[in-house]
Amino acid sequence: SESSQLCGQSKLAVLKLIVSRGEGGRGYQPAMSMNSTRIFSLHDWPDYPPAYQKDGIEVSVCKTRLGLNPSLAGLKHLNRLEQVLLSQEVSLGQCPEGLALDIEDRVIEGSMSNIFIVKNGQFLTPSLDKAGVAGVIRGKILDICKASGLAYLVTSLSLQDVLNADEVFLCNSIAGVWPVVRIADAAFETGSYTQKLQKQLASENMIVMS
Repeated sequence: SESSQLCGQSKLAVLKLIVSRGEGGRGYQPAMSMNSTRIFSLHDWPDYPPAYQKDGIEVSVCKTRLGLNPSLAGLKHLNRLEQVLLSQEVSLGQCPEGLALDIEDRVIEGSMSNIFIVKNGQFLTPSLDKAGVAGVIRGKILDICKASGLAYLVTSLSLQDVLNADEVFLCNSIAGVWPVVRIADAAFETGSYTQKLQKQLASENMIVMS
């Protein structure tokens, strides 16, 4: 296949696939006979410090707010301008990741990750019905909760809900699971729920443990 040919002998790398509606002229209306375009690119695996997974990270709260668009919410589409602004903001700070809130001040995700909190033994993650990206690892974690009988809830989360959590972690398919140890003045432990989840995802080859 195209992906196998590109990856070749790579043992650990990032394969990026972009699918677009195809080439066209000016205007927004696509031609009826247009063929889609596939773009494959291979990239080095990012060298995130192993301590991010083991010891956790500090997280900032971004000033940039996500707009609301139920038609596009949850999708990984190509309009990533909000993430560009979020990433620029994170790069200027001291933390490796930042929380993104929407314009109604609900916590939605990180600049490049999804967020979960644990409160009284229950996993909670933001609803992505108006903004945000439903990541692969987020979906897998929800599947694990269902299969294992773990209490979970997809809901609206305020920043205060996050700050009052027992455990907080961020996740994506490349970084894996990063425990959060501090947000502003709130400190958290790298708790047992987060650690067990890391081990289960690694055992199923869903994440790479450093």
